[in-house]
Amino acid sequence: MTRLDLAYEEVEQILSNEDLHHQMKQYKGMTIHQIEIFRNNDLIQNDPGRYITIELNSLGDYQNRSDAADVVAECLKDLLPKKVSKVFIAGLGNQNVTADSLGPDTAEKIIVTAHLPEQVRKNCPKIAVLAPGVMGQTGIETAKIIQSVCSSQKPDIVIAIDALATKSIRRINRVIQITDTGIHPGSGVKNKRMALNEQTLNVKVISIGVATVMSVEHLIEETLNQMNQSHLMEHVNTSELDMVVTPKEMDEVKLHLAEILSMGIHRALIPDYQNY
Repeated sequence: MTRLDLAYEEVEQILSNEDLHHQMKQYKGMTIHQIEIFRNNDLIQNDPGRYITIELNSLGDYQNRSDAADVVAECLKDLLPKKVSKVFIAGLGNQNVTADSLGPDTAEKIIVTAHLPEQVRKNCPKIAVLAPGVMGQTGIETAKIIQSVCSSQKPDIVIAIDALATKSIRRINRVIQITDTGIHPGSGVKNKRMALNEQTLNVKVISIGVATVMSVEHLIEETLNQMNQSHLMEHVNTSELDMVVTPKEMDEVKLHLAEILSMGIHRALIPDYQNY
């Protein structure tokens, strides 16, 4: 079984399993799935921990985006330590690839406060930000770069932002996942890199991701299922389908998504961020 980026997709058919707990609620017109995985089993490959999936409404309206940011903020607060004085935010992904640039785009919008004196920051924690690029650009494993920063800066929490892969076309650009288990960059597109989690960084890692792509294999499989022709999948040569697809309007949508994530992070971390 392949590990999926979205925990909800991995467990949606087994929500009664004793190795996990699932709760669904509504907030500001959005559906929120709260999943806690207690342990792995033959059906569950995602790491034990808490996963929060937010189903978004239309992104074209600013009020909808602001409401979504409020939901992100509340969910993020649920996973943050009670006291946070130093935060390191990592915007993962390739700035030059539209569907993979959500992390860097969000990082650009984050208010950096780590360099400000206490009298200026007031009740705001020290926030440091980095978009480390990808291994193909730097020649360095991204996790190694972040390890170095954590070793030097010693943050209380790392927040990693990345684009994710989904197996359903209806979830592309429509779900945000927040988890306290860290992240396995590239796992959803079969390019698994070194994990970013408490074991590798020696600090708690919260990851925030949005499904921006899906594999061609999953697209064909979903289409055949909708046509009640799933048996035809056995005739598809999946070895030739090592590709991903993303919507044609991704350039515009990713800016809305980066706005939602950055606003949500600010509202969770900074008591009065409008004044910064």
